[in-house]
Amino acid sequence: MAIIKPNNNTISAITALPAGVGGKILQVVSTVTTNQFSTSSNTLTDCTPMTVNITPSSTSSKVLVLVNMTVGGSADNRTGIALQRGSTDIFQGVDDSNRQGVSSGTQAAEDNSVYNVAFQYLDSPSSTSALTYHIQVSAQTNGSETMYLNRNGTNADNQFSKNSASSITVMEIGE
Repeated sequence: MAIIKPNNNTISAITALPAGVGGKILQVVSTVTTNQFSTSSNTLTDCTPMTVNITPSSTSSKVLVLVNMTVGGSADNRTGIALQRGSTDIFQGVDDSNRQGVSSGTQAAEDNSVYNVAFQYLDSPSSTSALTYHIQVSAQTNGSETMYLNRNGTNADNQFSKNSASSITVMEIGE
């Protein structure tokens, strides 16, 4: 197919991409949860509502992971959030002395506040087996601070206390 411009120059239309260029979304799987979860552990702990499974159709496929979480905490808590594929840490900073390697985190919490944490990661799992992507979380100080999924720290029965939803979505991207 050719396109003729007013000055009579012919420009060829692109009807297909060369091999290895671009990508197609082959499948999308999402977990949306309003379940509440909490932990007071300062070590990374499975946040059980934030799990999704996908089975890629080809070893050359990539998996785009989209995470959108609402997190609250007890006063002064800072939540750590880490992405894993199965038991493998992916898209995480490096543990260094007392600094915990995570994918993302929150600022110091206020009891009546919730914070949105969103990030994405393009994974190359080289697999056609079933894969589980999930989130782990940690509280700031073991036992004295608590992080909450989908609610604020006080959970008071007031209009200013919000219950929210979170999601983890995976997309298989093929060539």
